[in-house]
Amino acid sequence: MVGCFQGGCAGSTPSATAVTTARPGLLSRDLLATEKATLGHVLSRTFKDPGSAQFQWGPVWYAPNTASTEYCGIVNSKNSYGAYTGYQMFHATLYPDAKGQYTSGTLDGILADNATGDQLKTNVHYEELCIEAGYGKLSLVPQ
Repeated sequence: MVGCFQGGCAGSTPSATAVTTARPGLLSRDLLATEKATLGHVLSRTFKDPGSAQFQWGPVWYAPNTASTEYCGIVNSKNSYGAYTGYQMFHATLYPDAKGQYTSGTLDGILADNATGDQLKTNVHYEELCIEAGYGKLSLVPQ
């Protein structure tokens, strides 16, 4: 399964580059390589195999001078059996340091495939948060 931000993807891995629903007043920028490395480590701490996490990073949308921002992206990681689970959307809260770089964050949720019941409600909640935060609708289907 391949995940893409709305607007398309390239090749066989997700591309997290196109955002189509920016809210007024938000700024955007690409995450720096150092931010990606730090956030990848921080956000994958609760995974079964944190070192296996393969994040696809899109731009971060933020309001200036705020203590945190919502972030949505795509991640693939290994499960208890050592197999990759497939790319899934995630929702996180990122925190900037004094220089405005995102060096801390919390993983709020990973939207599970084939969810039912309460997990489906959680998926819908996070997907709505991602849309409201300016990230558009993420798709886990090849485009």
